[in-house]
This record gives sequence, structure tokens and C-alpha cells, in this order.
Amino acid sequence: MRIAINCRIVNKRHGGPRRFLLNIIKTLASIDKKNEYFLVLDKKTEFSFKLPRNFHLRILSTSSRILFEYIYFPRYIIRTNPDITLFPDPAFAPYIPGYKITIIHDIIYFEKDHKREFKFLENYHHKLMIPICTRLADVNLCVSRFTQDRVKKLLNCKNTNVIYEGVENSFQRIQDENKIN
Repeated sequence: MRIAINCRIVNKRHGGPRRFLLNIIKTLASIDKKNEYFLVLDKKTEFSFKLPRNFHLRILSTSSRILFEYIYFPRYIIRTNPDITLFPDPAFAPYIPGYKITIIHDIIYFEKDHKREFKFLENYHHKLMIPICTRLADVNLCVSRFTQDRVKKLLNCKNTNVIYEGVENSFQRIQDENKIN
């Protein structure tokens, strides 16, 4: 199977979605030597783990999110023709062909009293595109039951499944009394 992953957030955000995606890639790289993966980025990235031969990096160089998401990435997907395309952000170009999976971490854009600071255009873009894309996606993976419930209620989206976020090895019980104190 050929699987493309939009990895743009690896270079853009240093939060939960980036960590989630890197851990998915790292885990797949350690357990899957059969399927072919196409990791698509907007600039060169050094991963902190080794990628096996069935993982291919494709750099679609641009500093523009709009060009990457709506022109370069869709054109690459059309040419590459993967069996599955994974989007770690639930907003994508609606004309991307094939089986599409999104990962939804939250839908704060649709909460009534959201006070998070987003750029005006980013907020507008997500409010417009997320409802469209969640309906076009074959599967929407939510990172919690709470997020799934919000997606169903606020976006009226039925095709959701929960895939819980894992715990990294760096999170462990502290045994050293000095560290605890």
C-alpha cells in the first residue's frame, strides 16, 4: 500500500499535533517495512530517528501555506496516486483524490467563547474548510472521546473514530525523592 502523509506541521507547529505526527511516523518506521510511505514537507527536516527504505521524503519548497496546501501538495498527490493520504490537520484541498484520513486534535475554532489567539485569516480559513473537509474525509480520527463528541455536535460529522494519543517514553513515574521534592 502507498501512503502519503502531509507533514507540513513538522516544520510549523511545536505542539501536540507535531509531536503526535512525529510519534506516528517513528512508530510506523519501526514496525512497518512493507508499505511505502511518502512524507511530504515544505522544507528539509532532520528527523531524530532513522527512516527505513520504504519511507520517502518529498520536499515541496514554499514558504506559503496556501501554495503548499492547495497547489503543490494536491498536484503531488495526483501524480503519486497513493492509496491513502493522511492529514494531521483537518483542513485540506477538497479536490484531492483518493482515500483521505484526517486527525482532529480539537475544533476550538467552532467553540463559542474561544479566546485563543489565531490570525484572522487562519481562523476564517479553518471555519470555512474544516466542515467541508470532515465531510469529504473517509475517516476523521479524533484524539479523544471529548473531541469526537464536539466534532459530531458542532460539525454534524458522523464518520469519526477515536485514536487516543500515546505516552512518550520521556513521561515516566519519578522515583528519585530529590527530584520529587
